[in-house]
Amino acid sequence: MVYFTPDQLRLMMDKPNNIRNLSVIASLDHGKSCLIDQLLAAAGIILRELTNIRYTNTRCDKEDRTPYIRPSSWLLHFEVPEALIERAFLINLIDSSSHFDSSCQLATSLRISDGALVIIDVIEGALTHSIDLLRQSLAEGITPILTLNKLDRAFLELQIDGEQLYQTCFDIIDQVNNNIDMYSGLDAVEKTFLSVKKGNVAFSSGLQGWGFTLSKFARIYAIKFGVDEAKMIDRLWGNSYYDSANKRWTSNPISASGEHLPRGFCKFILEPISQICNACMQNDMEKLDKYLAVLGITLTSQDRDLQPKYLLKCVMQKWLPISDTILSMIVHHIPSPNHAQYHRVQNLYTGPMDDDTAKSIRMCDPEGPLVMYISKMVPSSYRDRLLAFGRVFSGTIFAGQKVRILSSKYEFGKMKDVVIKNIPGLGMPMGRSVESVESVPAGNICAVFAMDSHVVATTTLTSEEHSHPLVSIKTSVHPIMEVSVEIKHPADLPRLIEGLRRLCKVDPSVQSRTDDTGMQMLCGVGEHHLRASISELESLVNVPFIASDPFVRFKETVISESSHVCMTKSPNKHNRIYVTAVPFADGLADAIESGIINHSDDPKVRGQLLSEKYDWDLLETKRIWSFGPSNNGPNLCVDVTHGVCYMNEIRDSVCAAFQWTTLEGALTGENMRGIRFNIHDVVLHSDAIHRGGGQIIPTARRAFYAAQIASETRLMEPIYLVEMLCRGNDVKTIINIINTRRGQVIEQIQKPERSIVIVKAHLPVVESMGFCDQVRAETLGHVFPQCVFDHWNIMAGNPWQEGGTQFRIASEIRKRKGMSPELPILSNYE
Repeated sequence: MVYFTPDQLRLMMDKPNNIRNLSVIASLDHGKSCLIDQLLAAAGIILRELTNIRYTNTRCDKEDRTPYIRPSSWLLHFEVPEALIERAFLINLIDSSSHFDSSCQLATSLRISDGALVIIDVIEGALTHSIDLLRQSLAEGITPILTLNKLDRAFLELQIDGEQLYQTCFDIIDQVNNNIDMYSGLDAVEKTFLSVKKGNVAFSSGLQGWGFTLSKFARIYAIKFGVDEAKMIDRLWGNSYYDSANKRWTSNPISASGEHLPRGFCKFILEPISQICNACMQNDMEKLDKYLAVLGITLTSQDRDLQPKYLLKCVMQKWLPISDTILSMIVHHIPSPNHAQYHRVQNLYTGPMDDDTAKSIRMCDPEGPLVMYISKMVPSSYRDRLLAFGRVFSGTIFAGQKVRILSSKYEFGKMKDVVIKNIPGLGMPMGRSVESVESVPAGNICAVFAMDSHVVATTTLTSEEHSHPLVSIKTSVHPIMEVSVEIKHPADLPRLIEGLRRLCKVDPSVQSRTDDTGMQMLCGVGEHHLRASISELESLVNVPFIASDPFVRFKETVISESSHVCMTKSPNKHNRIYVTAVPFADGLADAIESGIINHSDDPKVRGQLLSEKYDWDLLETKRIWSFGPSNNGPNLCVDVTHGVCYMNEIRDSVCAAFQWTTLEGALTGENMRGIRFNIHDVVLHSDAIHRGGGQIIPTARRAFYAAQIASETRLMEPIYLVEMLCRGNDVKTIINIINTRRGQVIEQIQKPERSIVIVKAHLPVVESMGFCDQVRAETLGHVFPQCVFDHWNIMAGNPWQEGGTQFRIASEIRKRKGMSPELPILSNYE
């Protein structure tokens, strides 16, 4: 049964010092779901006997290891035994996605959290994806804590030596701390480093339900040795060795007699755990009873009849319950909302730091002006409506309250992108259900009912006109795959379009569009992500539809400057435009896509950066007309003319043509990337009626296309960074698979102490279809590749050379889009 009621939770919401908001983050298959099951069992939400059912996996596709779209959030009531005052704590636990295709979902979870529980498999170590997750949490300015999971494998499966296990744990913690030092946005004084001695690092086995921090054993041995607990903690970690013969501690690993001394952590922590594991697995009850008598643990007759594996689980849960360890670490090392917001307000609020709203956010004041940030939209069963899931940073939100809904595009002081509505209802998220509540004060997470027609992710709800919106979530998600979605019955088309609209609200990394043929297209960040999105779409529309096989999106670029200045004439022959195309310098396209350089930057600051880092002329940096496509893409239109009349009059028309051109390139109709178009000269009619948009837009578009083709156009393909942990005898098989798919192995890291090899490779996304299934099949399920988008790469060859890879891909894309089968030539546009 649940050990708390909704009324108890609501009372706890009024005590911000006793609230903890955190996300649980981990790489795929690092034991996150099992560990969360143990915490839910401790709260009475599920039975102890059901702790391995992965209760948070609310979707069948998530159980199949595909990325899921619905993150889970739980409210837990926890009492700290050692606390003297205010023992009860309210923990908002957010289960974020583990899949490498779901970084956007993680970003939404981190925005409303104050801390992150980072779970790392002690055997596999900190993988590239684990470090990426950690960097995302550091970018949000939240406090991490760490648990090294799957410790049972080290004792039972691999039987790693105690010293090797210590060194492995030490190396993982050191690697994580290096990333905290490098990527944390806080000052050096404010950075929270992970330390076993400080207690923000735990060791655990989520599957068996046991775990510990150093303080657990320090209390026991402090009494035995008659020393202070803090001093005992120093001896149980680090270069501290115990000389049993002389019964003393030393920093020298070699005794006076020349013997190797055991490290304190190995001798007093790992060795007792290993002895109990061996006694249970060998079913040696005599030896086990001896150990349990020292620990003060009693087994029932039913416990003694368990099989060795379940006997070990029972004993370890009685001795080192993981729920007490993790929840205590959360309470003591994750900041409360009022403490966290004091430091995070400068990164969250877009307004001045001295206005009333900023002061209220800083103090987490429930009496201040309302500020609530909607981080995600979650499907519900109530009349096909979406729940707006977010956090109250200031004030108190009430059911029926009138609020101002500020979109991510809202500009302070304007009435555009703002809607005023009443709050229909509020709820407390409880994973698979939502409990209704009348009000929610600052520092808490809640759901808003029936406002999905006006509210989307990254929306800010406020009660005062002088309040500015909060900073929108920035993610580096690249939709590189898409499928076409076709309805079976034409009458159901409106329902499909509405379902796609709602899907884009639920998952911001999904994009939906209608192509030139009227087909509905669904774009995602990977094959698994699209599979999960289609599954989600089925539940949203409840009508039959057909989804095509996924295909990869390419980009168009140029590799040299135009061979000549391209000139085009307007339809009325009275206007001429002269354009050239130039490829970007290395790194400039990445800087634009990551937001380092964008159209809203201060022209002086942007110009200085372009001049110093990318060798631009300082005068030309001030004459950038547009970024494209969508006004923020990695292409630029620059005016390099001198003394030409009427340029300001045609600027909007030229920019409109530029947006259209960069959205659909001349070669395949794909987006352009990394191209700078220079407008060298224009000849315009003196009468304004002859140089309107109808004359300039098509002329400029043809000029841009001509400049592109004259600059040696090439296709760019997306490249995955693939990381795989494998046994030594599987390396050759994996390399052969990668080589047959145009991939390239870039690194092999030997881990002899764990008998594994980490293989890293670059793999073209177009060649990744079925790659994971093939690897798992040929390695008998021992290897599971992790594929993360890494970069765009210019394909080798010439697209106009028949028989080449680029020619074949370009022809396939043009055929799929219904374009002419012949590739364009320069004379088509000049």
